[in-house]
Amino acid sequence: MTTDRRQNARDATVRVRRAETGSATQTMVDPLVLKNVSVAYSVGGRDAVAVSNVSLTIHRGEIFGLLGESGSGKSTLAFAVMRLLQGGARLIEGEISVLGQNVYDMEPEALRSFRWRNISMVFQSAMNALNPVLTIEQHMEDTLRSHDPTISRPKIRDRINEVLDLVNIDRQRAKSFPHELSGGMKQRVVLAIAMIFNPPVLLMDEPTTALDVVVQRAILDQVRTIQADRQMAILFVSHDFSLVRSIAHRIAIMYAGRMVEVTDRLDHSAVHHPYTEGLMRAIPELDASGVTIDGIPGSPPDLLKLPSGCAFHPRCPDVFKPCAVSRPVSTQLDHSLIECHKFTMNTEDHSDA
Repeated sequence: MTTDRRQNARDATVRVRRAETGSATQTMVDPLVLKNVSVAYSVGGRDAVAVSNVSLTIHRGEIFGLLGESGSGKSTLAFAVMRLLQGGARLIEGEISVLGQNVYDMEPEALRSFRWRNISMVFQSAMNALNPVLTIEQHMEDTLRSHDPTISRPKIRDRINEVLDLVNIDRQRAKSFPHELSGGMKQRVVLAIAMIFNPPVLLMDEPTTALDVVVQRAILDQVRTIQADRQMAILFVSHDFSLVRSIAHRIAIMYAGRMVEVTDRLDHSAVHHPYTEGLMRAIPELDASGVTIDGIPGSPPDLLKLPSGCAFHPRCPDVFKPCAVSRPVSTQLDHSLIECHKFTMNTEDHSDA
């Protein structure tokens, strides 16, 4: 991500806010605000906390990336925002507001009406997200009629054509079944369905999983174009470091349910959390000797048996005594907000915890 692209995105956001408010004293509601959000799964009568005390604000015109290993809590957080938690998961603390409204205060019918018009989601694994016995047109018509029962047939046809054009799919493909489309086309169809009401907030959970690099880039280019044109707020969830870095304006790194770093700059010249540095080293590099990968030792922790202190300390190359004793607090450093004792305590007595 270049500095120019980040600055252009910020400038565009400021211009839109000024144009819509018309006054410096007028306050514009941020599209997505999370305050001290915690989510737990009930496992054998015990709580496994998958998301712990997460707070973030995503502004209009911003793509916010959520990055981390499998099991870090990324998808759980996205499903919590949509109020689609399943499998014994529940919000145990905090508040989630979309366009100024607390989604957990809504009655079921109000929530149903609110979704898709105001916030929608692109789910991972497009093939599983599409019903194999319905055509693409039927998928879209069902979505439109579910949220607007009075919509006319001509308006349905017009809107289907508009969103197919939006994602660069031939209108004739509306009559196709999912199995007649390539993986990339199915993923664009899922994006089109999510965009059918032009929601100001969009969640994308591993949207390009299992697609080849060329198709990934093509879809991301479309996402960027749509997002910039409509000044949407997007939460982009992925485990792909390079992918998130290429599309997001800001990025949160999650580990064991916590945001251990929030940054707008992911490169080796900036100061980062040891876990973030480990993820950066794990990106394969090609040189004269071949491909080299420097992974993070060990595995993510069991959420029912989290280590004391900083959950990352058993795998951390910079561990020292306080790491196993107390949980670190967030500290602003350079371009990042980092939760790590390394930056808040004296490390002269550095030793294995």
